Amino acid sequence: MVHFSTDKLVLATPMGHPLTQKSKVSLADTLEYEHVSLHEGSTLHAFLTDLVHEQRRKLQIRIQIRSFEAMCRMIEAGVGIGVVPLSAALRHRQTMKLAIVELDDPWVIRERAVIVRELQGLPGCARALIDELISVAQAAGGSPAQRIG
Repeated sequence: MVHFSTDKLVLATPMGHPLTQKSKVSLADTLEYEHVSLHEGSTLHAFLTDLVHEQRRKLQIRIQIRSFEAMCRMIEAGVGIGVVPLSAALRHRQTMKLAIVELDDPWVIRERAVIVRELQGLPGCARALIDELISVAQAAGGSPAQRIG
């Protein structure tokens, strides 16, 4: 197993949204609001939909988008709120008016890894891909120690 990224999921909201008054919220606290979500085939969308379904609730999805940048632009415009990786929220907050609220759920830390049978037995192109994943993750700042403020 080759670990390439650790990140944390957070709630992104437009500035002044009622949930920004709290320092932490649970996913359940967000369900009364409309969400901006990644597209139906994304792992994050499937993950969140499953979590909400387990609670016998429904995620109110106003629009589905194909990238975190597009999600953040829609959130900034007041279309809804959304669950995004902290690294993406921090990156897009530099150019957009977004508030970031911590999620107080046990599943917010995401460990991402590539699993291989034998690293040394991989062809050069596969090892290059793993090196690139690690490099991109480090450049994006994926880390559990990131601070919101």
